[in-house]
Amino acid sequence: MYLPSLSDKIETRICNNSPYQVQCPLPKNPGTELIMKLLNTYEDKDEAEVALTKVQGPKRLASERDDTDVIYNLFGEPSWGNFYRLGMFQLPELQALVNQRQNGQAYDEKKHREIITMLQYIAGNFELMIPEHWM
Repeated sequence: MYLPSLSDKIETRICNNSPYQVQCPLPKNPGTELIMKLLNTYEDKDEAEVALTKVQGPKRLASERDDTDVIYNLFGEPSWGNFYRLGMFQLPELQALVNQRQNGQAYDEKKHREIITMLQYIAGNFELMIPEHWM
């Protein structure tokens, strides 16, 4: 995980059009941008810390209190790889369906369509492209 030094400039960004702000170091190379968005929330600290280890790229775990409850917000780079490693959006199930289809085996076409429909919504929210071979 990249930890900014005191000499790094820090920029506060609004993540995922939400009130959650994270501090991200400005990129060292002009023209590149670090984007961290709220990927998931957890109620259990241990589960949140395990999830943090699965995310690649810039990442941060932030906690907040709501009355007596603590919520852990996982910020990171939104990518299909990170979502897959976190087990989100039925991506492991989609992988199995795509593999079955590519191998000429019978697969659940209805479930495949349902997952793709959900991913189209997710892709729009996180500005991602769905790979053609998933379709």
